[in-house]
Amino acid sequence: MSDLDRRVLRSTAWLGLSYGGSQGIGVPLLHTLAPVLAAHAFGLVSPASTALVVFAYLPESGLGLAVIRRREEVERAAATMWVFMVGMSLLLYAAAFAAAPLLARLFSAPQLTNVLRVLSVLLIIRALGSTSGALLERKLDFRARAKADLSGTCVQAAVAIPLAFAGFGVWSLVAGQLALTTVSVTIMWQLSPFHPQPRLAS
Repeated sequence: MSDLDRRVLRSTAWLGLSYGGSQGIGVPLLHTLAPVLAAHAFGLVSPASTALVVFAYLPESGLGLAVIRRREEVERAAATMWVFMVGMSLLLYAAAFAAAPLLARLFSAPQLTNVLRVLSVLLIIRALGSTSGALLERKLDFRARAKADLSGTCVQAAVAIPLAFAGFGVWSLVAGQLALTTVSVTIMWQLSPFHPQPRLAS
């Protein structure tokens, strides 16, 4: 096998470990939280998460794939992606913040306003680490991605479970999501081959 073949096989194994490990922690986490939290708590987080998925796809716009495929001026492309992603995420956060009351009325759930506004911070956190994730994929370094994903899932469980048993309800789920994303992004940033320099953005 060529060196590329071996790297692809190793990357596939790490991807499997990342997905399987995350599911191996996430499923028991849900089974632990379900008896403690009311269905209403999950009912608030689900529409908020769905809205964030829609918002999250808008700024990426294929930029991650462009950086992965880039052969020249990779640092300039990464810087451009980072500046664009962060700028767009700030605009989208403002839009989500303003739209939160409308979605709350749509779902007849007043508490959804605050839940969505807090969860929308995930848009900014993910944008800060989006370029690092693309650079790791460009190197086929899915070992680093697996470390980030598994560490984030473990921290999510460590945060959400105590808060749920302490009576924080839906906010235990929100805090868990924020912890997961923050830890994952931080680890990817640390393991990234280089950090984007905004002054190089084109």
